[in-house]
Amino acid sequence: MVLLILIILVIGCAKKDNMIKEAQLTIEPVNNAPILEPEDNSLQKQSPLAEKNEKIVLTLPFAEKDIPDYKPDTMVPLGETVSHGNGEAHTGIDFHWTKKVPLIAVSEGIITFIVKGESRPIAAGVKKETWDVGVKTGQYLNTYTELDEVNSELKVGQMVQRGDFIGYPWHQYDAQPDYVLDRYKTHWNFGYDEDGQYPEPRLCPMTYFEANSKRLIEQIWTDNKWEYKKQFPNICNGDYKEI
Repeated sequence: MVLLILIILVIGCAKKDNMIKEAQLTIEPVNNAPILEPEDNSLQKQSPLAEKNEKIVLTLPFAEKDIPDYKPDTMVPLGETVSHGNGEAHTGIDFHWTKKVPLIAVSEGIITFIVKGESRPIAAGVKKETWDVGVKTGQYLNTYTELDEVNSELKVGQMVQRGDFIGYPWHQYDAQPDYVLDRYKTHWNFGYDEDGQYPEPRLCPMTYFEANSKRLIEQIWTDNKWEYKKQFPNICNGDYKEI
C-alpha cells in the first residue's frame, strides 16, 4: 500500500515538472520593450549640422573680443568686379590689416583640406607659397585662402570649434620708389559644399552671421576706405546680394 502511494506521488511530480517546462517554452518576448541606443553617437559628433536643412550661424574669422586691435582697416567686398583685373565677380571677402592677426574658425566644423595655394610676393622679387584651409559644417563650407601660416596642430578630418586658431594671413610686402606695401591679407569664402574643396555656389554671409558679428562687420564696412566703394556700396554686391 505504501509502495503504491509512493509510485502515485512520483508520477504526479513528473507531470507537474513537465507542465512547468511546457509553460516556460511558450513564453513570448515583449515586442515593445525599449531598445537602448549608445549615448555617444560618433557620426553626429563628427558631422556638425548633419541635417541638410539646418542653417549655420557664423562669427567673424578674427577675434571679435579684440576689436579694435584686430579690426581690418580695409575690406574688398563680395561681387565687386574691378579689383582683380579680369572683370569677374569677386567670390569672397578680402580682409586687410596693417599687422599680423590670428584667424579663427567661424563655426564648429571639420577640416576638409589643407593645401598649398599660389606663390605670392612677400618682398621685392621674392615669392612664397601661401596656404588654403577648408572647414565643412553640414551642407556649408568656408575657406581661408592666402595664408602665410597654418596652425601646425590642424589635420584633415579634425574637428574644430568656433574660435579655434586656423592660421595667419598673407604678409604682402613690396617696396617701390614711390610706395611701400606692407600689409596682411586673407581671402575668405563661404557657401554650400559641393565637393569638399571650395564653396559652390558662394553665398552672402550677412544673413548667417550672429547678431554681434553682423553689427561689427557692418561697422567695419561703414568705416572702410576702399577706393571703389561708391561703385560697390554693399558687402555683398551683384548676383550675390540676394543670395
